[in-house]
Amino acid sequence: MLLLGFLSGGLVWWRVRPDPAEVRRFDGHDGPVLAVVFSADGRLGYSGGLDGTIREWDLETGRELRRFLAPTGPVSGLALSPAGDTLLSCSWDHSVRLWNVNTGQEIRRYDGHTDAVKGIAFLPDGRALVSVSWDRTVRLWDTDTGREIRRYDGHTDKVTKVVVSADGSRLLTCGHDRTIRLWETATGKELTQIVGHDDVVYSLAFLDGDRRILSGSRDETARLWDADTGAELRRYVGHDDSVNGIVVLPGDRRCITACLDHRVRMWDVASGRILKEFRGHVNWANTVALSPDGRRILSGSYDGTMRLWDVPGE
Repeated sequence: MLLLGFLSGGLVWWRVRPDPAEVRRFDGHDGPVLAVVFSADGRLGYSGGLDGTIREWDLETGRELRRFLAPTGPVSGLALSPAGDTLLSCSWDHSVRLWNVNTGQEIRRYDGHTDAVKGIAFLPDGRALVSVSWDRTVRLWDTDTGREIRRYDGHTDKVTKVVVSADGSRLLTCGHDRTIRLWETATGKELTQIVGHDDVVYSLAFLDGDRRILSGSRDETARLWDADTGAELRRYVGHDDSVNGIVVLPGDRRCITACLDHRVRMWDVASGRILKEFRGHVNWANTVALSPDGRRILSGSYDGTMRLWDVPGE
């Protein structure tokens, strides 16, 4: 990569060495990449963009294999089914759609949201899925029939993210009301409400057997919380913009954040220390996903690229 600069009135070219952790870069979207996810075997990657397309990539060759074209608005979220044979997408066009990953054909739509859908997740058995929207609702759906099963009421502003506990018994959501909410999946009961971030909360992850929670916010921090009490346990300071993505590495000792300051960072969970910065994106790093074996990550950015990175060993 070459960067252009000026020194004492003269024109200077600086050669910037690429980050050795970057394995491959994927170009093709006509605009920002908003969502990324790995296939079940880790050999393929899927990306969703502001251009309204979902694209399937060969991670070894960098070749685009397939394009899913149905959404009529930006694709804001992707989730792979537990069986790995279907892909879930959500969009600013208010839709949630289920796709056959082998054919690229749409299987089903889940209609009901009245504003942009920003987050989706499957329950562990794959028989139900959950979506969150700027319409302030959290909704549980029957995967096979498309029927809305339950609604979780409580957020007072746009909802941005949802994650599901390992056993499926609890849901975790966050949003523009600056809260993080823990729900009982079966009843819709709100179990814990966490207040502490100073701005919109965009990203979430469970860790430590779902006993702790990581969150990322537009207040430029990531934070660690006790899931039962809502107590803040640690704060991760060093971001220079909104923290829009977060994943936890196997063993729960390290996590990775994607930040609008263009950086993807790896952190020591216990100490809050930055272990590595993944440098390469030249615009907002908006989303991050972990490979099934935990050895690689995908990141998506407003620079229009998806990038594959090796995760350093401990």
